[in-house]
Amino acid sequence: MGSSVVGKFVGVIALIILSFIIGIVTADNTKSAAMVICIVAGLIGVVAMGKNVWMSLFILVPIGQAIPMFKVSLYFLLVVPILIYWCILVVLGHARFTWRKLPGADIIVLIFMCYMATVIYRHPALDYVTSGLLGIKTDTLSRHFEYVLCFFVFIYYITFSCIPFEHKKLIRVIKWGVLIKLALLFGMAIVNIGVESADADILSTANSGMRVRFSSFHTFALNVFIFAYASTPFHKLLLSPIKLSCILSSLALTLVSGYRNSLAQLALLGFFITIIKKEYLTIAYAFIICMVTLFVINTRDTINQLPYTVQRTLTIFPWMDVNPSIRAETDGSSEHRTVMWKWALDARTGMVNDYIWGDGCTMKGGEKNRAARAKARNRLDITQEYLARNDEWHSGFIAIMKQLGIAGLILVIIAHIYAFTTAIRIAMALHNTPLLKYFLIYSYTLINSITFYFLPANTLSFLKHLAAFSFLKVFYWIAVEEGRLIPNDKNKRYVPILIQQKVNESAIH
Repeated sequence: MGSSVVGKFVGVIALIILSFIIGIVTADNTKSAAMVICIVAGLIGVVAMGKNVWMSLFILVPIGQAIPMFKVSLYFLLVVPILIYWCILVVLGHARFTWRKLPGADIIVLIFMCYMATVIYRHPALDYVTSGLLGIKTDTLSRHFEYVLCFFVFIYYITFSCIPFEHKKLIRVIKWGVLIKLALLFGMAIVNIGVESADADILSTANSGMRVRFSSFHTFALNVFIFAYASTPFHKLLLSPIKLSCILSSLALTLVSGYRNSLAQLALLGFFITIIKKEYLTIAYAFIICMVTLFVINTRDTINQLPYTVQRTLTIFPWMDVNPSIRAETDGSSEHRTVMWKWALDARTGMVNDYIWGDGCTMKGGEKNRAARAKARNRLDITQEYLARNDEWHSGFIAIMKQLGIAGLILVIIAHIYAFTTAIRIAMALHNTPLLKYFLIYSYTLINSITFYFLPANTLSFLKHLAAFSFLKVFYWIAVEEGRLIPNDKNKRYVPILIQQKVNESAIH
């Protein structure tokens, strides 16, 4: 009763505020007014859910992950009003806080956030949004909103750690959240085809076709692959046309994407899922099938008839006879990155000033403005030096060393090792349950964390990995409550409370 009264009261206040905001904004900008309406309507929806507001964490977050709208990432912003509303319910006595203990994750998140605080102190900066709101003029900017994201990641982690969930409802909500995410990822991949085609270099060369690649296919393909492969044993998978089609489609989309690292990530993820499912022979089967298929394609000279993107992806295999110009392009790209990495590791180049504590996540606003003007005039010369100065190293290892120093890099490596081992442990516990595929969809970035160090990544990327620690906690305690895992602080096997009560009752009688 009290919760519904609170909900109606806050809803009325929100509607009053909404009317004023719309009146002010609509006169200048229709799109801004529409965005404000959506945001306030969402807040009202959150309030209307009452104590079930926790469900929106597993519905809104997947939606935000599938629809990137801001560099800070929309799903981090969505968590804030949910936590604030829950705090109001707690103050009014209609809800409570809990804490899901996972000491390793808690300690790592706390230490890293403290370290980031020292980085911000030594290399202070604002971003365009913050400086605009505060009315502060500064020429030192946060490069990719890393400093702002630290705050939101911390709130995100706290929210998933302290809001209690209803176990039975949680499993159903997670299912629907993942299904919505898959549908939206597919929609975004289709929409982005036109965007990526417009932004790509469309100059044609002999037998190479259009120089366009489709990065939006990558995330959708990985999620579909996990959903199909992690949910079914291998011997049943061959008898399921739908799931087998999903796996083959994800492989085809990965090849069409034109990115070698996408194929490497898919293969690595498939390897780990096979280990989790304990289907070790599947690794041999998959290897033999792939090698035979590639051998047939290569020997029959059908590879030159494949699209540019597929040939470019297949250059990951040195012995494939792809078009020479495509091979030269990818080899040049690899050499291009190797040269930059050598610059970063050589103190004489001056690319890194502080190897121990890092140079921070900052840049000069003037440089950014000049680059933006040059790009608008089609005069931007994207050289190796330009990419290096803008921290576009195409390597998480180098980028973290540059921004956070060796000390920060050590923290990141420790965090990834812990996350990987914990994720594998949880996945093993959830083996043979429908929850396995949902857990892997939420945490596959942590399982594939080795690729972080060789692909485009930076502090911003790691902060998103750190946010995924939240799902380690959620699924860890699901496994504990179902008796599939022994809590770290228990010396004996954990027995669910309901089973303990039944055992005690039977002992009394």
